[in-house]
Amino acid sequence: RQQAPRLRFVSAHSCDGSAPDWADLARRDETLVFYMGLSVADTISSELQCHGLPADWPVLVVENGTLPEERRFATTLAQLPAVITLNQVQSPALIYVSQVVRAQRSLVSARGATALQD
Repeated sequence: RQQAPRLRFVSAHSCDGSAPDWADLARRDETLVFYMGLSVADTISSELQCHGLPADWPVLVVENGTLPEERRFATTLAQLPAVITLNQVQSPALIYVSQVVRAQRSLVSARGATALQD
């Protein structure tokens, strides 16, 4: 709660083609979860950085969440498009943009688990 007391689910595609309010989304005190965002990951990355989030801001991509074939990729805002391309991430996938990603990664490392892939 101290790192990100707010949670927002954001559609990366609107019905009318309008863009999200990137300035409002580029907050350090909340968790953003983008759905339908794989094809516009470069826009998500560049717009959030352009509006104030740092390039090294933590991001987690979850492909096929809750399914046996689930894959997770912890990365940064700057590396998001490359990680999606390099790992051939497919839909359905969620993109989490939040400081809590860093906390989760630390917890996994402390337990010695390999739940996250780089």
